[in-house]
Amino acid sequence: MAIDSYDNLQTTVAKFLKRADLTALIPDFIMLAETKLNRRLRTAQQRTSFTVTPSSQNVSIPSDSEEIYRVLWNGATLPFISDNFSATNAAVSQCNFGYSIEGTKLVLQVPQLGSQLVIQYFQELEALSDTNTSNWLLEDQPDIYLYATLLEASLYVRDDDRTTLWGGLLEQIVSDFEESDKRSQRPNQALVMKAR
Repeated sequence: MAIDSYDNLQTTVAKFLKRADLTALIPDFIMLAETKLNRRLRTAQQRTSFTVTPSSQNVSIPSDSEEIYRVLWNGATLPFISDNFSATNAAVSQCNFGYSIEGTKLVLQVPQLGSQLVIQYFQELEALSDTNTSNWLLEDQPDIYLYATLLEASLYVRDDDRTTLWGGLLEQIVSDFEESDKRSQRPNQALVMKAR
């Protein structure tokens, strides 16, 4: 059976577990697997952007953002300012171009508002459910979903041997996927050495 839908994933996990008493918990195992995968994965398929012309210094970060990797202000990269700041902070006057993150807000420090802000970020996985039966990861890498879910089940039943097995397999396929993703982002050209 192809693992190409939420139902098929649940069916396959149940076959691997061979435990009818865990069937009702499989959706929870899938949700826990997605939570861990959201913390780990940063791939090209997750890259997206949000564009707005803000009317205040505080801009809501998109709710599906896992990690911001670049902020552009009127086409220029806006540097990250690590210390929290606000419009009333006296230290802000010494730094007139940048942004900070305070909770779910991106706080701008720019000379004036009115330009276009682009937030480039890694988008979290769209959670599987009865109404959302697939997403890009399930379509492209169903084995990651399978082993991540089996790992959560083995942790639940406290099966150390299976936890080691599923955890090792998951780590290997996620590492392979991340490496493949990195290679796909580089041009496939021979290196040319220049004479000095």
